[in-house]
Amino acid sequence: MTRIALIIPAAPGVRTDALESAGVQQPPITARVETGTNPSANRNRGVAGTDSPLVAFTNAHAILRPDWASRVEAFFDQHPEVDIVGGPQLNYAQDAYFARLSGDALASPFCTAEMSRRYQPGALKFDAGEEDLSSANLICRRHVFERVRFDETIYPGEDPKFVTDARRAGFKVAYTPDIVVFNRRRESLGALWKQIFNYGSTRVQKESLGELLGHPKFFAPSAFTLYLASIPVWLLGYGWIGLLPLTAYGLLAFLFASLRAASCRRAEYVMLLPLLFLWIHLAYGAGFLSRLLAGGWAGESSC
Repeated sequence: MTRIALIIPAAPGVRTDALESAGVQQPPITARVETGTNPSANRNRGVAGTDSPLVAFTNAHAILRPDWASRVEAFFDQHPEVDIVGGPQLNYAQDAYFARLSGDALASPFCTAEMSRRYQPGALKFDAGEEDLSSANLICRRHVFERVRFDETIYPGEDPKFVTDARRAGFKVAYTPDIVVFNRRRESLGALWKQIFNYGSTRVQKESLGELLGHPKFFAPSAFTLYLASIPVWLLGYGWIGLLPLTAYGLLAFLFASLRAASCRRAEYVMLLPLLFLWIHLAYGAGFLSRLLAGGWAGESSC
C-alpha cells in the first residue's frame, strides 16, 4: 500500500493530465480517476475506495510538480498536528497565452483579495482557510473523512466549503508554498466568465444570508456591477463627480497591473490586466447578484 492516494475527479471524456505526473512521483503514489458529472461525489467515492493514510485531490487537468509526493510526506512527518494541508496552484508554462494571463490576473490581490494566495506561493500558515486552499492541491489525513465529506449539492465552491466544514469540526488546516501543482486555466474570455460567474453564484448558495452579511467583501463586485449599470443616473444626479468611483477603480487597477507586470516581466500586462480585472469582477458580481435576487442563499429555496 502506498502512503498517498490521489483522487482525480473527471467528467466523462475529459483528459486526465494529472495521471502522467502522478505516475512519476517518488515515493510512488496511488492515483485513482473517478469519473462522473458530480466532482464532489467523485471525490467522496474515491475516498471510500482507498485505504491509504493520506488522501489527496487534484484536478484532471493539473500537473504535479516532480517533488510533490516527497514534499507531502515530509510535511506530514514534520507536522503531526496538521490534519489538512494544501499549496498553491501555479500557471502551467505550456498553457496558451490567455490562460497564463488569466492565471496572473487571479494571482493579484486586487482581483481576488485573500484568495490570490491560491494562485501564487505565500508564507507558511498553520491557520489556513478557504481563501488559501483549493481542491486542485489538497491533502488530508484519512481520519478527516470520518467527520467531513465534500458537499454533493453544490458546484463550484464545494472545496472552500469542505475546508470551512473541516475547520468547524476542529481539524487543523495548513498552507505551505512547498507543495505545488500547475493548473491549466480557462483559455477564452467566455470560459473565464462562466467559471467566475459560477463562483459568485455558489458563494450565495453555500452560505446563509447572515453569513453573507458578515463578509461585506463578497458584495463589493456586485455593488460595483450595479454602479456601472447605473452610471447614467449618477451622471444626471451628480455630474462628473459620479465618475469618481470608476476613476478610483481604474487607478487601482492600473497600479496593481503595473506591479504584476513587473513581477511577471510582461510589459503588456499594464494594459491587459486592468481589462481582465474588470471582466472577472463583473462576472463574479453578476453571478452573485443573480443568485441573491433569486433568494438562493443557503437555507432558502430559490425561485
